[in-house]
Amino acid sequence: MNYKDLLKNIDNEKDKVYLIYGEEAYRIDSILDCFKNKLEPAFRDFNLTVIDDKVIDIDRIIENFESVPFMDKNRIVVIKSSEFFKTGTKGLAKEDEKKLLAYLENPAETTIVLFCPPEVDKRSSLFKLLKKNHCIFEANKLEMNELKLWCKAVLKKSNTIISDLELESFIEKTGYYYKESGKSLRDLENELVKISALYQKQGKITIQDIDLVILQNFENNVFRLIEDTFSGDFKKALIEFNHIIDSGESALMILTMFGKQLSMITKYHILKAKGYNEALIAQKLSVHPYALKKAGIHSQKLKYKEALVLLNLCLDTDYRIKNGQINERIGVELILTKICQRIKTEKPSKVFA
Repeated sequence: MNYKDLLKNIDNEKDKVYLIYGEEAYRIDSILDCFKNKLEPAFRDFNLTVIDDKVIDIDRIIENFESVPFMDKNRIVVIKSSEFFKTGTKGLAKEDEKKLLAYLENPAETTIVLFCPPEVDKRSSLFKLLKKNHCIFEANKLEMNELKLWCKAVLKKSNTIISDLELESFIEKTGYYYKESGKSLRDLENELVKISALYQKQGKITIQDIDLVILQNFENNVFRLIEDTFSGDFKKALIEFNHIIDSGESALMILTMFGKQLSMITKYHILKAKGYNEALIAQKLSVHPYALKKAGIHSQKLKYKEALVLLNLCLDTDYRIKNGQINERIGVELILTKICQRIKTEKPSKVFA
């Protein structure tokens, strides 16, 4: 189910059981607010139950499901525990599972059940039943066009105007699409509030302003360093590298990020040679399509064999640093230099050239 259909279902009160899960907690919280807003404000506390227990009392839970609403047409029960979606000995007792599935086959008309676990096992009986009979929404990261619209909507609340070029620069520098950054919409919202404050002072926003707003974030600086390095811009990459190290961050962390990017480039080459398209490659590597797109661009500047040599050099440097054979800062700086040199000397490559 897509987001628009989900909102229609909520508005029409069409379904009584939902599974809402995924990596974007901000979206999940927003969806829960949509459900809560359907309740009468004066009696909301009486008609909203949140269950987040690790020890499951299935009889008490079903009793909550079957309770009638107080001075309202519906009540809401939110289940946040992952225990319901585990399999085997880690899952529900067989008898408890039977009771739960039996209820969900014929749920009460006056109760909306929302399962919002941090993780699910899609092999579980509960997941299969919900997929077959009820509504499932996976709250993943927004796609680029959706994210731009969302950012503009946040900025519009404070009458802040930003160009597409500046907005794309902002999104890139936050590292939102990189798994390692752990960035969510909530983080982006906080950064956008800072940008709005600047706009109120000076009446415009520039790329330099965006750099000032997010400059102090270590992950953002590392992603900028990776982009400069794999673009072959040695001067900018070295300045960024020295800035990060002088701020007290670990050179080994940067080495790890270089290694991950090189690993993604080598895997991209391999899967591309097998005929996979970018959507399938992103799925195989469990990365966001935007992050993969960046790796694809970098792969045009590094042949498979060159990327593999550099990846092995990263592993060797990591070993030598940890065994005291080379200074940490010097070792990673040499890797940075090698990558920039390879990119500068290589022409756009064909797979396995």
